[in-house]
Amino acid sequence: MITTNGINWLWSLATSVSFAFLGLLVPNLYKQTRTPRPHNRAKFLNEFLARHLLVYTTYFAAIALTADFKIGYEWIRKSFAFGLSITFGFYLVAMYITIHQDTFFRAHGCAEFGGCNHPNTASETFRFCRQNLMMALVLASAGVLVTFAMK
Repeated sequence: MITTNGINWLWSLATSVSFAFLGLLVPNLYKQTRTPRPHNRAKFLNEFLARHLLVYTTYFAAIALTADFKIGYEWIRKSFAFGLSITFGFYLVAMYITIHQDTFFRAHGCAEFGGCNHPNTASETFRFCRQNLMMALVLASAGVLVTFAMK
C-alpha cells in the first residue's frame, strides 16, 4: 500500500515532469513561429522524453537524502548511488539520440527548416521515439515503485 508520504513524492515527480515539459514547450513554440522545422511534433516528443530524464536525477537524489523507508526496505537508500548513475547515463544516451534525430527523416528528403510532404504515422513516431520512451518508462516505473517502500 502506498502511504500519504509516497503520494506526496509522486506529486512532486509529476510537478517536476510538468515543468520540464513547459520548459521545453515554450521555446519550441517560439522557434516554430520563427523558423519551423519539419516533423516538429515527433521531434518535440523525442526531445521531451530525453530532457525530462534529468528530473529523475533530482527526484531520486531527494528521496535518497530525505525519505523514510518501511522496515526491510532500508537497502533501497544504499542502491540510489547506482540508480543515479543509471539515470544520468540514460540522460546522456537520450541526449545523444536527439542530437542525431534528423537522420531518421533523411529518407523523406525534407529540408532542415520548413515543412515536409511526408507526414508521420503513429507507428513511425513510435519507432522514432521508442528508445527514449523505453528509458523514460524504466525511470518512471522505478519512481513509482520506490514510493511503495516509503513510510
